[in-house]
Amino acid sequence: MLSADARILLTLATAVLILGTGAVGPCSEIEVKGVATISVEGSVVSLRWKNSRPDASGVMTAGANSYTGHVNFPDDRKYTFNFYPEEETIYWDGDKGKTTNIWRNAKCLGLDKWSLCTRIENSYASIAINDGGPLTLQWKNNRRPNANGVINQEVSPHTGSVNFPDDKVYTFNFYPEEETIYWDGDKGATTNIWKNTKCVAPQWLSCTVFSNSYARINMNDDKTVTLQWKRSGRPNALGEINRRMNPHTGSVNFPDDKRYTFFFYPEEETIYWDGDKGSTRNIWRNVKCEA
Repeated sequence: MLSADARILLTLATAVLILGTGAVGPCSEIEVKGVATISVEGSVVSLRWKNSRPDASGVMTAGANSYTGHVNFPDDRKYTFNFYPEEETIYWDGDKGKTTNIWRNAKCLGLDKWSLCTRIENSYASIAINDGGPLTLQWKNNRRPNANGVINQEVSPHTGSVNFPDDKVYTFNFYPEEETIYWDGDKGATTNIWKNTKCVAPQWLSCTVFSNSYARINMNDDKTVTLQWKRSGRPNALGEINRRMNPHTGSVNFPDDKRYTFFFYPEEETIYWDGDKGSTRNIWRNVKCEA
């Protein structure tokens, strides 16, 4: 039987192993303009050409700032790849600077209602997710004690662990789109499975336009924004945003001023410019979802 301190240390160690130092956000699809569409399910990828070549399949793993993997082309051979979502570039048979086989305009598509859950629900339990990482599991129909754990929602499937004080620490893989949690093993490797497990996502996650009395902010895709002033006559501004984090973070380059970083808390309807909450006086309030 582990002591309370030992259980805490084990949970923290598991959190470090699972969460690591961060990873690129999940792509459900990679669209390569004029070339191919790559569908992603977990670690499995399927490549569909925009010409008559046969479909190809492979695997992909998320790293700190890129994806790595390989694809087996049935009419050719197996190619390894390195995909950098921020650069929208895939390097085949070698990493950046080591190959001339390069696909550009490769866009990561994948921010949807599954990217961030604030709660996970089924008939057994309710799992509250706090500040994106820590979680608390409360049983519904029995007297078992609450359990604590961690979750990483920046990878697909979501991964994590839960420390059940009357049992042990269990790792899990959660597929929100399938409404399924696999405990102590991934899909196909465990029989400890929770089905009909729903991701409850905040409504603002699917919002494409935010506005206040000053401006309208259009979410062009998963990572870029256009800010349009309402009455000042100032020129539009372009920027970047990471909507897979809460708060959303990014920067906007104002052509008549400078580039400002920001922290956007959609649930508070507040943007903090050039500093996070408590460290700046440049604040926009009442930033609401418009559409």
